[in-house]
Amino acid sequence: MARGLVDLRKLRTLSVSLGNSSVGGEGCKALAREFSGLLQLSNLSVMFAGNHVGDDVCRALADGFSELHKLSSLSVGLWNSTLSASLWNNRLGVGAEGCEALADGFSKLDKLSNLSVVLGGHRVGAAGCKALADGVSKLLQLSTLSLDLRNNSCGDQGCKALSEGFSKLLQLSTLSVMFGGNSVGAEGCKALADGFSKLLQLSTLSVNLEGNKVGAEGCKALANGFSKLLQLSDLSIELECNQVRAEGCRALADGFSELLPLSTLSVGLGDNGVGSDGCIVLAFGFCKLLQVSDLSVDLGYNELGAEELDALRRKLQHVSKVKIKMEDCLS
Repeated sequence: MARGLVDLRKLRTLSVSLGNSSVGGEGCKALAREFSGLLQLSNLSVMFAGNHVGDDVCRALADGFSELHKLSSLSVGLWNSTLSASLWNNRLGVGAEGCEALADGFSKLDKLSNLSVVLGGHRVGAAGCKALADGVSKLLQLSTLSLDLRNNSCGDQGCKALSEGFSKLLQLSTLSVMFGGNSVGAEGCKALADGFSKLLQLSTLSVNLEGNKVGAEGCKALANGFSKLLQLSDLSIELECNQVRAEGCRALADGFSELLPLSTLSVGLGDNGVGSDGCIVLAFGFCKLLQVSDLSVDLGYNELGAEELDALRRKLQHVSKVKIKMEDCLS
């Protein structure tokens, strides 16, 4: 396949997906080395998930795409599906060195408007987040940025580093940050919120922090941040398994109610001890959003029942498309 790529030098769009195949690290590196010759490419998508990808593959990949100065869209998917402490103990997978190589590569692409980086399930850590942030912060022309760093032991410090990076991208209209399973607490939430609250051109914001330590204080910080984004039309907040409880719901509802232009809202609050009180305050927050036409709410595993579901739906009669999940019931 690698040899075949050199015969396609006029390609403008290339998508390579080798997720969960038997290509291995050496095969990935061979392919990556050939990208550098495709100088007409404007759109490149590379998916090497589940192929024993490590720092060496990141270096080869970055060496390849850093030569493609006509790229306007770059998507790099290096998801690792094998979560194990042995990644850290044996320095397997992608670490800070791999992140630094990738960041050095894409920071040279001054025509990029769309960047997606998927590095879930590796050993990125706070140091890797800082390296990625340094690279991202140089791409001042970006309009769309997606970062998936789930399950990487990044912590609050990683959130701080990333938010400092993307907060400089004042042209962003779409931002997606997936940071689930990273031991993020209120401090990290405040850092993220401080970062995205500066991006006043955002129309679409997606934040995934499921399986962290957000709590009510983290919800207050997030709500304070997104309530300032008065151009938002599409907002997704995923906070499953974070001990949000009713107090956190109240903070989120107060934040939602400020976003009058919202047309699409998705809220994930499964397994958070929300209770009836939390459900009520959410309902009052949602009913103020008169422009919302598409609303999805996950309240599963919060000890809620038919009574709460009916009360919530009554408050949402103005919304044309509503999906509410409670326990094992979907309505």
